[in-house]
Amino acid sequence: ELIRIAHPDFRPDLLNHIKGKKYIHFQKELIDPQANYPHRYEEKRNFKNDSFCVRPCRSTDESRVQEFLCSLNKAELSEEGLKFEELLSPEQVRQFLEVDYETSITMLVMRPDEVRGEVVAMANLVPGKERGVSELLLFVNESVRKQGVGAYLSHRLIDFARSKDVGCVSVACHYENLAMKKIMDGMRKEFVSSMCRQESGRYICYYYLVKPD
Repeated sequence: ELIRIAHPDFRPDLLNHIKGKKYIHFQKELIDPQANYPHRYEEKRNFKNDSFCVRPCRSTDESRVQEFLCSLNKAELSEEGLKFEELLSPEQVRQFLEVDYETSITMLVMRPDEVRGEVVAMANLVPGKERGVSELLLFVNESVRKQGVGAYLSHRLIDFARSKDVGCVSVACHYENLAMKKIMDGMRKEFVSSMCRQESGRYICYYYLVKPD
Protein backbone atom coordinates (compact mmCIF):
# COMPACT_ATOMS: atom_id res chain seq x y z
CA GLU A 1 0.00 0.00 0.00
CA LEU A 2 2.90 2.36 0.75
CA ILE A 3 4.24 1.79 -2.75
CA ARG A 4 0.84 2.65 -4.25
CA ILE A 5 0.85 6.10 -2.63
CA ALA A 6 4.55 6.80 -3.15
CA HIS A 7 5.62 9.25 -5.86
CA PRO A 8 5.96 7.40 -9.21
CA ASP A 9 9.65 8.40 -9.44
CA PHE A 10 10.45 6.47 -6.23
CA ARG A 11 8.35 3.35 -6.84
CA PRO A 12 11.01 1.36 -8.77
CA ASP A 13 13.55 1.78 -5.92
CA LEU A 14 10.97 0.73 -3.33
CA LEU A 15 10.02 -2.29 -5.41
CA ASN A 16 13.66 -3.35 -5.81
CA HIS A 17 14.24 -2.94 -2.06
CA ILE A 18 11.30 -5.22 -1.23
CA LYS A 19 12.44 -7.78 -3.79
CA GLY A 20 15.97 -7.74 -2.34
CA LYS A 21 14.68 -8.31 1.19
CA LYS A 22 12.35 -11.05 -0.10
CA TYR A 23 9.55 -9.71 2.06
CA ILE A 24 6.93 -10.97 -0.37
CA HIS A 25 6.60 -12.49 -3.82
CA PHE A 26 4.52 -10.44 -6.22
CA GLN A 27 4.07 -9.24 -9.74
CA LYS A 28 5.05 -5.66 -10.26
CA GLU A 29 1.74 -4.88 -11.97
CA LEU A 30 -0.19 -5.83 -8.82
CA ILE A 31 1.76 -3.37 -6.68
CA ASP A 32 2.19 -0.70 -9.32
CA PRO A 33 -0.94 -0.75 -11.50
CA GLN A 34 0.27 2.34 -13.35
CA ALA A 35 3.55 0.80 -14.45
CA ASN A 36 2.26 1.06 -18.03
CA TYR A 37 1.69 4.81 -17.80
CA PRO A 38 1.65 6.07 -21.44
CA HIS A 39 4.04 9.01 -21.50
CA ARG A 40 3.39 9.41 -25.23
CA TYR A 41 0.01 10.95 -24.40
CA GLU A 42 1.61 13.84 -22.51
CA GLU A 43 1.77 17.17 -24.34
CA LYS A 44 1.48 20.92 -24.05
CA ARG A 45 -1.27 22.44 -26.14
CA ASN A 46 -2.81 25.85 -26.78
CA PHE A 47 -6.55 26.38 -26.74
CA LYS A 48 -7.40 29.87 -28.02
CA ASN A 49 -4.69 32.03 -26.39
CA ASP A 50 -4.01 29.90 -23.31
CA SER A 51 -1.45 27.12 -22.84
CA PHE A 52 -2.36 23.88 -21.08
CA CYS A 53 -0.83 20.54 -20.16
CA VAL A 54 -2.65 17.46 -21.43
CA ARG A 55 -1.79 14.06 -19.93
CA PRO A 56 -3.23 10.80 -18.62
CA CYS A 57 -4.43 10.78 -15.03
CA ARG A 58 -2.17 9.22 -12.37
CA SER A 59 -3.05 7.69 -9.01
CA THR A 60 -1.35 10.70 -7.36
CA ASP A 61 -3.91 13.09 -8.94
CA GLU A 62 -6.63 12.35 -6.42
CA SER A 63 -6.76 15.82 -4.84
CA ARG A 64 -6.64 17.50 -8.26
CA VAL A 65 -9.52 15.38 -9.54
CA GLN A 66 -11.59 16.02 -6.40
CA GLU A 67 -11.06 19.78 -6.65
CA PHE A 68 -12.03 19.70 -10.32
CA LEU A 69 -15.22 17.75 -9.66
CA CYS A 70 -16.13 20.22 -6.91
CA SER A 71 -15.83 23.07 -9.42
CA LEU A 72 -18.46 21.64 -11.77
CA ASN A 73 -21.94 23.13 -12.08
CA LYS A 74 -24.31 21.12 -9.87
CA ALA A 75 -27.39 22.02 -11.92
CA GLU A 76 -25.75 20.83 -15.14
CA LEU A 77 -24.66 17.59 -13.51
CA SER A 78 -28.22 17.01 -12.33
CA GLU A 79 -29.50 17.52 -15.88
CA GLU A 80 -27.06 14.85 -17.03
CA GLY A 81 -28.44 12.45 -14.46
CA LEU A 82 -25.34 12.68 -12.26
CA LYS A 83 -25.62 13.24 -8.52
CA PHE A 84 -22.95 15.60 -7.17
CA GLU A 85 -22.47 13.63 -3.94
CA GLU A 86 -22.05 10.33 -5.80
CA LEU A 87 -19.60 11.88 -8.25
CA LEU A 88 -17.38 12.91 -5.33
CA SER A 89 -17.66 9.58 -3.54
CA PRO A 90 -14.39 7.71 -2.96
CA GLU A 91 -15.63 4.86 -5.15
CA GLN A 92 -16.32 7.12 -8.13
CA VAL A 93 -13.08 9.08 -7.77
CA ARG A 94 -11.18 5.77 -7.72
CA GLN A 95 -12.81 4.82 -11.01
CA PHE A 96 -11.18 7.86 -12.60
CA LEU A 97 -7.82 7.18 -10.93
CA GLU A 98 -7.49 3.40 -11.08
CA VAL A 99 -7.12 2.92 -14.83
CA ASP A 100 -4.94 0.31 -16.50
CA TYR A 101 -4.15 2.21 -19.74
CA GLU A 102 -5.16 -0.91 -21.66
CA THR A 103 -8.94 -1.07 -21.33
CA SER A 104 -9.44 2.22 -19.50
CA ILE A 105 -7.92 5.69 -19.33
CA THR A 106 -8.63 9.14 -17.89
CA MET A 107 -7.19 12.21 -19.61
CA LEU A 108 -6.72 15.58 -17.91
CA VAL A 109 -6.33 19.11 -19.24
CA MET A 110 -4.45 21.20 -16.67
CA ARG A 111 -3.17 24.73 -16.29
CA PRO A 112 0.65 24.73 -16.52
CA ASP A 113 1.28 25.46 -12.83
CA GLU A 114 4.03 23.20 -11.47
CA VAL A 115 2.64 23.38 -7.93
CA ARG A 116 -1.15 23.28 -8.30
CA GLY A 117 -1.74 22.13 -11.87
CA GLU A 118 -5.44 23.00 -11.74
CA VAL A 119 -7.56 20.59 -13.77
CA VAL A 120 -10.02 22.31 -16.14
CA ALA A 121 -11.28 19.31 -18.13
CA MET A 122 -11.37 15.54 -17.79
CA ALA A 123 -12.42 12.66 -20.02
CA ASN A 124 -12.78 9.03 -18.96
CA LEU A 125 -13.07 5.90 -21.11
CA VAL A 126 -13.95 2.56 -19.48
CA PRO A 127 -15.50 -0.73 -20.61
CA GLY A 128 -19.28 -0.35 -20.52
CA LYS A 129 -22.01 -2.70 -19.37
CA GLU A 130 -22.67 -3.73 -22.97
CA ARG A 131 -20.21 -6.26 -24.35
CA GLY A 132 -17.66 -4.74 -26.72
CA VAL A 133 -18.72 -1.17 -25.90
CA SER A 134 -16.57 1.40 -24.06
CA GLU A 135 -18.26 4.39 -22.44
CA LEU A 136 -16.85 7.91 -22.77
CA LEU A 137 -17.55 10.47 -20.06
CA LEU A 138 -16.52 14.13 -20.52
CA PHE A 139 -16.37 17.06 -18.08
CA VAL A 140 -15.31 20.61 -19.01
CA ASN A 141 -15.14 23.52 -16.58
CA GLU A 142 -17.18 26.56 -17.60
CA SER A 143 -14.02 28.71 -17.67
CA VAL A 144 -12.59 26.92 -20.74
CA ARG A 145 -15.68 26.12 -22.77
CA LYS A 146 -16.05 27.07 -26.44
CA GLN A 147 -12.29 26.69 -26.90
CA GLY A 148 -12.26 23.21 -28.43
CA VAL A 149 -11.11 21.50 -25.22
CA GLY A 150 -13.97 19.00 -25.08
CA ALA A 151 -13.71 18.08 -28.75
CA TYR A 152 -9.96 17.61 -28.47
CA LEU A 153 -10.20 15.32 -25.42
CA SER A 154 -12.89 13.28 -27.15
CA HIS A 155 -10.65 12.78 -30.19
CA ARG A 156 -7.73 11.73 -27.98
CA LEU A 157 -9.83 9.03 -26.35
CA ILE A 158 -11.06 7.90 -29.76
CA ASP A 159 -7.42 7.48 -30.79
CA PHE A 160 -6.77 5.49 -27.61
CA ALA A 161 -9.82 3.27 -28.25
CA ARG A 162 -8.71 2.63 -31.82
CA SER A 163 -5.19 1.70 -30.70
CA LYS A 164 -6.68 -0.87 -28.29
CA ASP A 165 -9.01 -2.39 -30.90
CA VAL A 166 -12.17 -1.21 -29.14
CA GLY A 167 -15.14 -2.02 -31.35
CA CYS A 168 -17.60 0.64 -30.20
CA VAL A 169 -17.61 3.83 -28.10
CA SER A 170 -20.82 5.17 -26.54
CA VAL A 171 -21.48 8.73 -25.41
CA ALA A 172 -24.60 10.15 -23.79
CA CYS A 173 -25.80 13.60 -22.73
CA HIS A 174 -28.99 15.49 -21.92
CA TYR A 175 -30.98 16.14 -25.09
CA GLU A 176 -30.73 19.93 -24.53
CA ASN A 177 -26.95 19.91 -24.07
CA LEU A 178 -26.27 21.52 -27.45
CA ALA A 179 -22.51 21.92 -26.89
CA MET A 180 -22.02 18.22 -26.19
CA LYS A 181 -24.35 17.20 -29.03
CA LYS A 182 -22.22 19.32 -31.38
CA ILE A 183 -19.09 17.50 -30.21
CA MET A 184 -20.82 14.16 -30.62
CA ASP A 185 -22.06 14.96 -34.12
CA GLY A 186 -18.57 16.10 -35.10
CA MET A 187 -17.15 12.77 -33.97
CA ARG A 188 -19.10 10.75 -36.53
CA LYS A 189 -16.51 11.12 -39.29
CA GLU A 190 -13.97 9.37 -37.04
CA PHE A 191 -15.83 6.06 -37.27
CA VAL A 192 -16.89 3.39 -39.71
CA SER A 193 -20.51 4.02 -38.75
CA SER A 194 -22.60 5.53 -35.97
CA MET A 195 -26.07 5.30 -34.50
CA CYS A 196 -27.70 8.05 -32.44
CA ARG A 197 -31.06 8.10 -30.71
CA GLN A 198 -33.03 10.06 -28.13
CA GLU A 199 -34.27 8.10 -25.16
CA SER A 200 -35.83 9.27 -21.88
CA GLY A 201 -34.50 12.80 -22.32
CA ARG A 202 -31.03 11.54 -23.22
CA TYR A 203 -29.14 11.83 -26.50
CA ILE A 204 -27.16 8.60 -26.92
CA CYS A 205 -24.63 7.83 -29.65
CA TYR A 206 -22.83 4.60 -30.51
CA TYR A 207 -19.72 5.03 -32.61
CA TYR A 208 -18.35 1.92 -34.34
CA LEU A 209 -14.63 1.64 -35.09
CA VAL A 210 -15.36 -1.61 -36.88
CA LYS A 211 -18.47 -2.67 -38.76
CA PRO A 212 -21.10 -3.92 -36.29
CA ASP A 213 -22.30 -7.52 -36.63
